[in-house]
Amino acid sequence: MEQKVSILIVDDDPQLRKTLSDILTAKGFAPEAVDRGKTALEKIEGGMNPAVALIDLRLDDMPGLEVMREINDLSQSTECIILTGYASRETAIEAVNLGAYSYVEKPYDVDRLLLTIRRAIERREAVEELIRLKDFNQGIVQNTMEGIVVQDDRGYFSSTNPAAADLLGYTMDELLGRHWTEVVPPDQHAIVQSADERRVRGDSDRYEVQLARKDGARVHVLVSGGPRFEGDRFIGTMAVFTDITDRKLAEEEIRRRASQQEAINAIIVTAARAQELSELIEKTLNHTLCILGLEQGGIWLEGGDQAIIGLPMEMQSAIPQALQDDRSSVENLIAIEDWELEGKGPYADLIPVMAGFGIRSSLTFPIVGEEKIIGGMTLASPRPRLWSVEEIGLVEVVGRHLGVAAERLSLLEKTREQTLQMRGVLDTVQDGILMLDSSGHVLLANSAARNYLSILTDFDQGKAISDLGGIPLQEFFTVRKDILPHTVKLKIEPRRSFEIYVNPAYVGPETGSWTLLIREVTDASGQLK
Repeated sequence: MEQKVSILIVDDDPQLRKTLSDILTAKGFAPEAVDRGKTALEKIEGGMNPAVALIDLRLDDMPGLEVMREINDLSQSTECIILTGYASRETAIEAVNLGAYSYVEKPYDVDRLLLTIRRAIERREAVEELIRLKDFNQGIVQNTMEGIVVQDDRGYFSSTNPAAADLLGYTMDELLGRHWTEVVPPDQHAIVQSADERRVRGDSDRYEVQLARKDGARVHVLVSGGPRFEGDRFIGTMAVFTDITDRKLAEEEIRRRASQQEAINAIIVTAARAQELSELIEKTLNHTLCILGLEQGGIWLEGGDQAIIGLPMEMQSAIPQALQDDRSSVENLIAIEDWELEGKGPYADLIPVMAGFGIRSSLTFPIVGEEKIIGGMTLASPRPRLWSVEEIGLVEVVGRHLGVAAERLSLLEKTREQTLQMRGVLDTVQDGILMLDSSGHVLLANSAARNYLSILTDFDQGKAISDLGGIPLQEFFTVRKDILPHTVKLKIEPRRSFEIYVNPAYVGPETGSWTLLIREVTDASGQLK
């Protein structure tokens, strides 16, 4: 009777363990399920040698990656598949890089999981048979989905299978007799040379490398390699490789999106913290170019503020003027893949401008404030470029954040100017005008008020005032029903008298602030006027 393939399930979810066990049993496998990583390791140490171990990434008693490492050390022929949630995808990818066969996301597709298990079993069987036997079964090798090659001690291919030849774009006859350097790009040679040195020492292991197809395209593969010996004499190597190009592209996409999100966050932080408009547009342009891997671009705003990177200074007026001549160009996003192919399109008038600055492709979009368009940004490349939907969506987000932030800074600048003008006016008033917060800190004071404060209290800019002429400050914060001022008479020479009018500031820097008008009412003899 044929022995069933054993599969170890390591998951702390009892329902998942039962479901997997039932499915695998129905498919002819011999599953064994445990709920703890330590229990799984005890079974391996006790002699269990499963073909495949399905390991949950997050176990209650120990990390799934640690369980995988221990299983790899105790049972090197066991293929490990990581079960993970979407949020743990990057950790799962790390697990594959550390030796896991693959990972499957929860909730998993049963057919995909079964296919992954079968492929893991196929690779286990292929590697074991090829390394253990001198004369391996050609039928298994020829039908496996993994690429298999055998090379002699000089690095020439002496045997291959259809999957390997198909992956590399050759026929089997074309591949036989070639040196491995013909299918490995020069920048990857060091990886294979290091692996060959390990094979001579008798080591077997896995590594990732890029191979070059006959048509020049590159494919990413995970190689499981081992040495071949006749007695004590090294006669070559044997390798089983799996196409992981799709996985590598997915990893690169994850890294690219993470990098873009990081740059967008930096733009948002810049928009929130910038105090000067020039700082805002320069940093935003830098971050945006970084997101898209570009080196040329410019920003212009209605008030005349501009930033240019990687382009001649003449562009500061040329491109904005050309776009503003056609108002629709300012209001709409323009994505041009190649200006030389634009011909008689709607933006034909811009072709000479772009050609003059060596621009082949560009992405121009409006900078939108809360209610209107306040400027634009152009990103450029000296080479043709296809602008993706994701990139267009990203720059539209940048345009909105930049527009709102630019309007905020413009308003802030106007407020500063108005504040300076107000202070100039207040400094011409003979009475002291003072604004305090509820704790007594000075928010605003004209020249006369600062002079009176030096007489009425121990005034130190930045510190709270506790009294005026010896009267606790809180007494002034009670509005008098008779609307008469508070009177303060100094008891020290020279004797001076002041009237202080107090009103709550309903519109001010913060809730609870007070406005005080201080007027000296001392006559020549030191008495009240």
